[in-house]
Amino acid sequence: MDESLFVKINGIKKWIIVARNNKTWNIRVEVLETRSENDIRLFISNHIKNNNNIITDGWSSYSFLDNPNSNYTHETFVHGPNGNFGFGNHSTSPIESVWSTLQSYIKRIYNIIPFDNFILFLRESELRYNFRKKTSIEIEKEIKEIMLYLYISAEFDLYSLDELESNDNYDW
Repeated sequence: MDESLFVKINGIKKWIIVARNNKTWNIRVEVLETRSENDIRLFISNHIKNNNNIITDGWSSYSFLDNPNSNYTHETFVHGPNGNFGFGNHSTSPIESVWSTLQSYIKRIYNIIPFDNFILFLRESELRYNFRKKTSIEIEKEIKEIMLYLYISAEFDLYSLDELESNDNYDW
């Protein structure tokens, strides 16, 4: 995982953090107010299962991962002229290619995005990146799972769960 300064708005910095699963190659991206330990800890607890290995750069906010009581194992690869960037999945290099892909996609398709809408464009980029090598059948299955999750977490009922799963009811 890695974080990057995205933009300053009225003098306030906005950060983007991205984590990539080295088995599935799926990514998860969030906008952070800071790259403090608390924000990074919250991102990790929301998106990374316990007992996983987390590979980061040497930013000090990741140091809590080195605690023996941490729920994760941690590898650090320090950026810079004397740093070890590593190779393959055991480095920060793969996440740098994710940054490049996301930035290129956003600039090519949208050029300028108002910050208020930026999280929506990040979600779209994340989805496109995660679905880029999947078949249409795999994509349909995942979208159904996402929709089912959203339906279950909604505060109102349009259809029964059986009706929803039967795939016979569409409003659009």
